[in-house]
Amino acid sequence: MDPFIIPPTDPREPLRIAMYCQTLWADTDFIGYQKTVITDTLRRCADVPPVLSTYIDNGYCANTQIRPDLQRLLLDVAARRIDVIAVCDWGRLATTDADMGQLLRFFYQHDTLVIECKTTPARLVLLA
Repeated sequence: MDPFIIPPTDPREPLRIAMYCQTLWADTDFIGYQKTVITDTLRRCADVPPVLSTYIDNGYCANTQIRPDLQRLLLDVAARRIDVIAVCDWGRLATTDADMGQLLRFFYQHDTLVIECKTTPARLVLLA
């Protein structure tokens, strides 16, 4: 499977997208920001509204995979309940290349795509 192609699903079925948010320090504002960026990106890009599930590790270090919602996410990926994982930044999943490589191999083996969502650039408009 090409890692840059969304996994095939029944065209009548919406994609099952897991929104993963993480912060080192418990910070509900930053979690809210991540959720907004991800949902705005998905709204702009999805032709059919996806089925969203949310996984939040608020106050857990990304240096370890021992995070409650990351573990729940991995179990759901293994059970093939997720087509796509959306993150605000790759560093939310893992901080080292080795850990990221391990996670991406796992997702690839389970036909799950990971996408990074970014904020849209601002536009300045001169009002006459």
